[in-house]
Amino acid sequence: MPLADQGLAEAQANLGVMYKNGEGVLADRIRAHMWFNISGANGNGKAPAHVRA
Repeated sequence: MPLADQGLAEAQANLGVMYKNGEGVLADRIRAHMWFNISGANGNGKAPAHVRA
């Protein structure tokens, strides 16, 4: 999580996937959505596609 906290968009999107699928964390679609949005705001153009999925 340190890289996501430092603003690395790819790490933020990966956290979104982890929360969405419950991989290593409890599944939480709200947190997944939050990390996808943060990732998109930090320049990850693929992140919004995860939000819609």
